Amino acid sequence: MRQLVVKILKNETILVVASILALISCFIVPPDKEYGGYIHASTISQLICLMLVVCGFQRIGVFRIIGSRLLHHVGTARGLVITLISLTYFSGMLITNDVALVTFIPFAIAVLTMAHMEEHAVLVGTLMTVGANVGSMLTPIGNAHNLYLKALTGMPSAEMIGIMAPYSVAAAVLLVLIACVAFGKKPVSEFSSIDGSGIEQNVLAPNSDQPRPDEIRVTGYGAGYGGWRTIVYCALFIVCLLAVSDFIPLWAMCVI
Repeated sequence: MRQLVVKILKNETILVVASILALISCFIVPPDKEYGGYIHASTISQLICLMLVVCGFQRIGVFRIIGSRLLHHVGTARGLVITLISLTYFSGMLITNDVALVTFIPFAIAVLTMAHMEEHAVLVGTLMTVGANVGSMLTPIGNAHNLYLKALTGMPSAEMIGIMAPYSVAAAVLLVLIACVAFGKKPVSEFSSIDGSGIEQNVLAPNSDQPRPDEIRVTGYGAGYGGWRTIVYCALFIVCLLAVSDFIPLWAMCVI
């Protein structure tokens, strides 16, 4: 029993702390009939469906594979850093800033190590974190609180994007300028091998005798990558976008 409790505390630390704080708050504001109104069901349902789809994409390795393929065309340190920042900036718009960072920060550290640029890991990680946040603020699905604000105000998705676009674009320009100033045109050739296997062998599957991260396989590039699962997850992601944009009802999204 003790081992089970310790395991839960280690694996679900955030959930445990949040639950304890929620319990404490019940003594500050005693439970009453108003408690039911505190739950914003539309935001929670949208976020759960979106995270299920994103988790599916992660498990078949789509995001890391996209990153590795982009890096095959990188020839300089500056281009490498800008590409890594772009991965979190643009992916944050669609898969939330948190998921973008969890997916691409470990990927970036491994890639920087391959390029013998590990001394820049802190700076690059910081720029990627900024990129994920300023990119995710553009879209309703970029942040959980964006979903809540959209539902609370009833604002159309296009209007929300229009309001946030100038700030998000300005931040992107500043990030590119910082990368250009901080990093030069030092050649980076580790990612442009003829067969394109460098990153897949060293980052996606560093140990051939160990299970691949996110179920990625070197041969075939993933569990179902390019097959029916990718098509299904893309279709489900479109369903989530349609629900967030109010084209289909939330109950239909949840059922699907």
